[in-house]
Amino acid sequence: MSWLLVLGSIVGTIVYFNVYDRMTRAPLKVLWVDSVYARDLRNILDEFTDRTNISVHVESVPRELYREAVTRDLDKSEQQYDIVIAEAVWTRRDISRNFYEDITTLVRESWLFRTHSPAVDGDLFVAKSGVYYGMPVALDVFGVLIPQNAQQPQTLADLARGSLVDTQTSGELTHTFLALLLAQGGVFIDSDGNLSKTGLVSDVAKNTLEVMRTMRIPGTSPRIGRTEHLHKVATSTDIFAPLPGEGSSVYTTLYLAHKVKGSSNPRAADALLAWLGTKQAVQYLQEESGSTLVRSLHDPLLARSYSNTRRNNTVPVHFFETENAEEMLHLADTYLAGYLSGSAKFTAQETLETIATAWEKELTIK
Repeated sequence: MSWLLVLGSIVGTIVYFNVYDRMTRAPLKVLWVDSVYARDLRNILDEFTDRTNISVHVESVPRELYREAVTRDLDKSEQQYDIVIAEAVWTRRDISRNFYEDITTLVRESWLFRTHSPAVDGDLFVAKSGVYYGMPVALDVFGVLIPQNAQQPQTLADLARGSLVDTQTSGELTHTFLALLLAQGGVFIDSDGNLSKTGLVSDVAKNTLEVMRTMRIPGTSPRIGRTEHLHKVATSTDIFAPLPGEGSSVYTTLYLAHKVKGSSNPRAADALLAWLGTKQAVQYLQEESGSTLVRSLHDPLLARSYSNTRRNNTVPVHFFETENAEEMLHLADTYLAGYLSGSAKFTAQETLETIATAWEKELTIK
């Protein structure tokens, strides 16, 4: 009997350490859009691995293939990924499809949650019915890169005239157009969050589109777009400035890390999510990329209203939290590109009316 107990103990110990070893040594698989943020995350994970013995593999795919990759994987009963880092515009849709685990405890214990006022910034973690499903990782902010000693552009005409750093236009056309539109005090949604067709075809919108075309002329284009295209380019002689205008100075996209239901390594996923919410991880990301979630939210140059003369507009990122958001953005990009390149025979107003009509159709429940 005694030898059976000893043998059982040995077998149990072997099984335990095999399971433990698999949990701590099997790579944790993370999926993210291909961007400098994904590369930054890879660069700082050595510290996490040293502390936990958990290795992490970050796989990134081009933005246009991201939704297909996520949906294809998460629709399976056995997921390839343990953590998905996604734009907040998609989070509620995936929560509704039961793709993600409740991480309320991890969120509430995080340094990020304690740093932000839940009453003001609680939606950063994308709550649903009092439950939190995402740990903030990065925040894209639109703006322009200008020489440090140059006068900041105050109008769209200033922006188009040049005396700026670069001759490239960066970022998706739709987001850049909406950022400029908001900066000029224009709107594309109403106070209830619904599409404002009249706002999207207004004189402000047409003027914004004309300025975008002017900015495409070689020699006059500033570098404009999302911070992921900018902060690696900025040097000590350049600064990242808000967009000129009277409305909201930024248009933001929030990235959150989610624990996938069916993860083969849930304890390791919890450990990484908890670490991403620490002050140390946030500081590592700041050192690597030069910008952080917290800094972006509170930096007066990047704030939604950076002076007393600006209206404190809400940045309407959640407008695209619909089943057809991908189609909406693709449609707008196609029509805008045709107008800006001159390949389409539409006027500015016809282009905007076409986008507004297409969006109205895509917002209709199918």
